[in-house]
Amino acid sequence: MNGSSTITLPKKYSLEVAGNYFSKSLMGIAEIKPFHTLTIGVQKELNNDQGILKFSVSDIFKGSNWRWVVDNPNIDFVNTGAVLFTERVFRLTYSKRFGNTKVKGERKRATGSAAEKRRLN
Repeated sequence: MNGSSTITLPKKYSLEVAGNYFSKSLMGIAEIKPFHTLTIGVQKELNNDQGILKFSVSDIFKGSNWRWVVDNPNIDFVNTGAVLFTERVFRLTYSKRFGNTKVKGERKRATGSAAEKRRLN
């Protein structure tokens, strides 16, 4: 299950929450334990188009690690393990648009086929 939501706040702030949940599953003879992630970020649009400042925290509860169990008495095999993915990450990002903000819009031009259609009608 995946989900995300962006909430617009006053004074050019916005909040984004995103999360994933993977339920228990089987992979061959291994039982994969459930795991999840939750990421939260806040963004501020700066005045006079000076840019955007963002702060986010990923995997807040450190729940994205894979854990598995194999317990198969028929072949006398027991195994547990884990894959530890990246730790919680804090990000502070600033972005700014560069270039001309007063670019001309799309121009209308007639093509030969358009002129032909007008003549037939």
